[in-house]
Amino acid sequence: MRSSFRLVSFLFAAAMVLSLGQDDVVLLNEKAKTALAEGHPQEAVTLLEKAQALAPSDEVLQRNLAYAYYRRGMEKSDDGYRGLALLDLREAAALDPSEPGYAIHIGSVLLSQYRLEEAEQILRPVLEEHPEKTNAWILLGDTLNLADRLEESLEAYAVAMGHEDSEWASRAADSHARTSRQHAVEKDYLVDINDLFVIKHPVKTGGPLWGNALGSVLAGARAEVCNLLDVQRSRRVTVVLYTPERFREVTGAHEWVGGLFDRKIRLPIGDLSRERDRTEAAFRHEFVHVIVSEWAPQCPSLMNEGLAQLAEYGKGHGQERLLDHLDGRQETWEDLPALSDLPERFLDLKDRDAVSLAYQMGYAFIDHVRAFHGIGAIERWIRASANASMEKAFLTVTGTSFADEEQRFLEALRRTR
Repeated sequence: MRSSFRLVSFLFAAAMVLSLGQDDVVLLNEKAKTALAEGHPQEAVTLLEKAQALAPSDEVLQRNLAYAYYRRGMEKSDDGYRGLALLDLREAAALDPSEPGYAIHIGSVLLSQYRLEEAEQILRPVLEEHPEKTNAWILLGDTLNLADRLEESLEAYAVAMGHEDSEWASRAADSHARTSRQHAVEKDYLVDINDLFVIKHPVKTGGPLWGNALGSVLAGARAEVCNLLDVQRSRRVTVVLYTPERFREVTGAHEWVGGLFDRKIRLPIGDLSRERDRTEAAFRHEFVHVIVSEWAPQCPSLMNEGLAQLAEYGKGHGQERLLDHLDGRQETWEDLPALSDLPERFLDLKDRDAVSLAYQMGYAFIDHVRAFHGIGAIERWIRASANASMEKAFLTVTGTSFADEEQRFLEALRRTR
């Protein structure tokens, strides 16, 4: 959620400092504005810090520097350096407390890091002073939802729904409807908490030791994913369990969807003793989405779903599964669409066969990239995609063009069949 900011004109301040004979300040400010216009916030910050040292009491210059910090902070956030981004955003908010957008962005970054108490502490004062900020109400609703305070979350969304901004009000209405479905099902759930998970599940399960058994299953699957991706995570993940019927009701997912991640992992589950393998596989898939959401929140589905399936089905099987899928459709590798023609979000596909093919292609290609470039290259590629196109990020990380890699991938398929 990005608010609109403008770089304040320095005309009045320029006249003041010129009377003091400090014309260097005007030049520094103009260079900073040019640097920002050309997409170089680091340079703008440096220039404006020099200008502020010459005119430390100038309020307009101070607001300009705040905006430069904001721009640099959002650039760092896009590159995945959210801790550094927060430092810049806090500097911006301190320099220009009259601009609520800076604090709202701090709340957004904190939410992305699952720092829920801090996000709420930032957002509440903003909304007391600026209750018209629809996007902040939605952000607060998202924060409270993730904290499992669903009734309070619904209240925040309801306020946003009453605002005049039709786009934000529509988003709030969608969030309110989704959270209402969740609350209706989950209000009587039991909650099991351990070092790794917050597990929410129906009262009636498979006996008193069911929660312990499930926690053991999920912990093992989590360890497999961390080992595969060579990552270490200490933050708890919320896992919400439903009967298959309730899962469709709450999520609105198609019947072929085996799990969902919306900052919480949502899984349909029946008899754990009989469905252990399926439960582990579904969790591995969704847990990858947890990790990718921290690397690059808007990661294209080809990469995100491909990596999730690598964790779900294992290394070395992507090509085989894709070719078996094509055999079932009486097609060959020559009938495949170009990878770049797949939609950025597989959720936009409505046809089951198209969804299945897209997922199989994603898995096969990611497995191929792993074999040629290593699992670390996939992480770097995903992180780089936060601030560049999928194709450009691939070239930057591997030194190989995406088109050339796709051709190598197709050649491997041709040699196999």
